Amino acid sequence: MLDLTVFEGARNTDSHVFQYSWEGLCDLFEEASHEPWDRASKLRRLAYIPGRLNGPRAAANVEHLSFGSFDIDLPGDHPDYISFDAMRSRLEVMCVSYILATSTKSLADDHRYRLILRFDVPVQAAHHLTMWRHINGLFGNIFDRSTHDPSRLSFFPANWTGRPRDPKGAIINDWPAKDAFQAFACNRNGNPIGQPSFAATAATNITIPRPRNSKPSEPQSAEVCLSPAARSLLEACASMVPPKGSLGYRLASDPANPLYCGHQPFGEVQGGRMFRFLCRVAARSLRRELPISADSLFDLATAVNALNGASYRPDLQREVKRALAMQANHIAGA
Repeated sequence: MLDLTVFEGARNTDSHVFQYSWEGLCDLFEEASHEPWDRASKLRRLAYIPGRLNGPRAAANVEHLSFGSFDIDLPGDHPDYISFDAMRSRLEVMCVSYILATSTKSLADDHRYRLILRFDVPVQAAHHLTMWRHINGLFGNIFDRSTHDPSRLSFFPANWTGRPRDPKGAIINDWPAKDAFQAFACNRNGNPIGQPSFAATAATNITIPRPRNSKPSEPQSAEVCLSPAARSLLEACASMVPPKGSLGYRLASDPANPLYCGHQPFGEVQGGRMFRFLCRVAARSLRRELPISADSLFDLATAVNALNGASYRPDLQREVKRALAMQANHIAGA
């Protein structure tokens, strides 16, 4: 069940927590999309936080989010603009659970809408920004940046009528209401959005004490630039990675899987051994076009690190991405 915290308008401070199945949420919002509501009165429309709030509305009081609610407001002449229908087609190809609903200022040549995506498990508030960046990246970084706040209110869909207000509260009399575009779409049976590995991100706020005169195992260096062929190879292999938590994913991230790790013990890789291990696994996988992604390699490396009793590596996520990029460039250019 998905938690939904509802407010009777943006200025009402009394919250009500409800629980819905994903199908029930689709039904709720689809029904709401048919209800007439004046654009100028948007702030009195039912509003929600896509998760559970405990206390006054503030980011610190959000316990978790059950789904993501993202605004897409790019103008029609923006090079990254995606129309409502194009987004719906893209989501269907992805086979994900989604809700799409146009917002108050959507026009025929300037579609503005909200994208709602179901998470596979609730996202804790501390991880929301990482999840937001992860999903925004999947869609080409087109989300309204204000939606990264976990306590931000989203309004229920509606059959919007009349003219909207400007940021100062005045009605926009010259807004072309006759050109308004409204639509609603959803997929009740798709897959939820999986979460990235949060461990490395969470660790960025942790200070790891380092003994005197010690040196980092890998020098800091800039990100590797990918060639078009290397990028294509990485995307092809990542697209084959099974859903996180599935048997296939567990096998791909198992240190005992020789298909990825080979037969050379991790402990025999001398000098910067973790990075050498990452490069070796990346090369084996990409050369054979096996399912592999930054997330699956990170989870594999984390398991290998723990198996060998090694200390925590705060830069592991960066090392994973660099190893994949380096090997993809090498293999694709060979």
